[in-house]
Amino acid sequence: MLSNMAPTCIQAQQQLSSPWAMLNHAKPHQLSQAFKAFQALPLVEQRSIELQQAQELLAAYQAIYCSQWMQRRTQGYRSQCPPPTAAQLAQISKYLEQQTQRTAPPPQILAELQLIGQALAVFAQRCRA
Repeated sequence: MLSNMAPTCIQAQQQLSSPWAMLNHAKPHQLSQAFKAFQALPLVEQRSIELQQAQELLAAYQAIYCSQWMQRRTQGYRSQCPPPTAAQLAQISKYLEQQTQRTAPPPQILAELQLIGQALAVFAQRCRA
């Protein structure tokens, strides 16, 4: 099992400067392991999100935020990945609805993205330990 996790852990250990950068680099298959690590923590008021919903949201996030971020990077913009703007969250919400028929308002999208980012951060920490 360790050999199967090693490449994923190495990718998760990348020195990423923000949760948004972690989401940019996450792969859908990593979410399963990340969620297992995150759900094992005794967190108060932990909000649950289904793995499939997380994977769909990650795809929507990457389709909107990442594509716009990469365009900015090719134009020479260099800095940490900022949180998604209100406009980007609205675009992600619309994209998600078009692709999955799931409706979620931008504040819910932001909260779920933060939860996914936390799960990825916990996973990366456990890989480093």
